[in-house]
Order: sequence, then structure tokens, then C-alpha cells
Amino acid sequence: MADALAGKRISTITYIAPDENASEAMRDYLSSHKEFMAAKCYREGPLRLLHYFFSEGPEYEENQSWLEGKYPKETGRTIFHLYHMYENEEGVQHHWFEISEFLPVLSELIKMFNIEVIVSNQLTVVQSLWD
Repeated sequence: MADALAGKRISTITYIAPDENASEAMRDYLSSHKEFMAAKCYREGPLRLLHYFFSEGPEYEENQSWLEGKYPKETGRTIFHLYHMYENEEGVQHHWFEISEFLPVLSELIKMFNIEVIVSNQLTVVQSLWD
């Protein structure tokens, strides 16, 4: 059904790892994060986690080549994108409260490996095609 996800809330975090050592550290961290999510997240009720994934891929130098049907050159950095979708605003906020125990470890990892971080929090789904 179209727009079945409209109004749901999202939190995303993009990590940019500068080299393979940083990428491996991120993979290790995100593995433990997945275990945490499976154990702590609600599957039902108002704080319900609807969707969770993290993705990984190379960073590219530019985007114009995609429009020409070509792959652009890689920069050598790796992009990790962590994505959570919750039933509502309270679900996202609850997640941030629960994950606070991981923040010191993550902060140290980010500093140690010079990982860039972009957080987009409490985004609202405005349209969707299939649920």
C-alpha cells in the first residue's frame, strides 16, 4: 500500500572510514551493535523497531559518471550507513537512551581511526511505495 510508512520516524548515521583499518574497526563495532539491537529493541508496541540495516560500500570521487552509466573512481574510503526506522518519535528517542552505553566505545573508535560521522535524527517518512 502506498504511503504505508508515512509518519514513521528514522535515525540514520553515516560513518566514513579513511582506510581499511578503520573499516575493519567499524565492522567489528557494527557486529556488536546488531547483537545489541536484536536483544534490546521492541518488536511490538509504541516503541517498535520497524526496520534496521547497515550498509557498506566505497566512496566515489564524483556522481556525474552514474548519470552516464559508468562507475566513478573510488576514493579509497569506505562509507557505512546505519539505518533505523521506528513506529514513532518515542521509539527513536528510546533507542538513543538505550544505546548510550555504547557511546564511549564508539567515541574512542571514531577518534582513534579518524572516522567522519554524519547523524540525521528524527526524520519523518513523508512518502513510501511498498511497505
